[in-house]
Amino acid sequence: PVGVVGGNFSQVWADFAETKAKDDQMMKQEQQFVVTQMAKLDPDKLSKTMLIEVWDDSGIPCEGMRQGPRWNYFMGQATFHLDMPCDEIVAKEATLQLEQNPDIVDRKIKGYITVKYKWTPDPAAQANQVQAGQPVRSPSGSLSTLHGSLQVTVVSGRGLLNLVHTGSSRRSAS
Repeated sequence: PVGVVGGNFSQVWADFAETKAKDDQMMKQEQQFVVTQMAKLDPDKLSKTMLIEVWDDSGIPCEGMRQGPRWNYFMGQATFHLDMPCDEIVAKEATLQLEQNPDIVDRKIKGYITVKYKWTPDPAAQANQVQAGQPVRSPSGSLSTLHGSLQVTVVSGRGLLNLVHTGSSRRSAS
């Protein structure tokens, strides 16, 4: 009886793990579909969304290691909607809570970042658009009303995840 229960549990657990993996894959596909459709239906809204990822960079080059960020250096991400009208300069500052991204690394994330941005529309592009009487199209063929300069500054981080370097490995110290 104990062997039967253990065998049944193992099978049920394996089935659960397989179902969960399939559900996770389906969720990722659905999220990708939603983002793609949003980009098609309302490209203006998506073009004014900024994603900021925070990564630990010790500044120490590691010979023999591949270049680019590694998952264990990921400290969180934040998404922010930018106010970018075509006819006025906008300067704003915001404090954003960092969120996790299980596609990069599945761990708890904490902390905040403060960012400021300044949007300066290009009046010449706006005048040309109005004079022509039609919206400007981007190279991809979608309507594009954003013409100008965007300056983004990360002002500070607060309460960030503490990644402690110990020998050749990294671990979370929080």
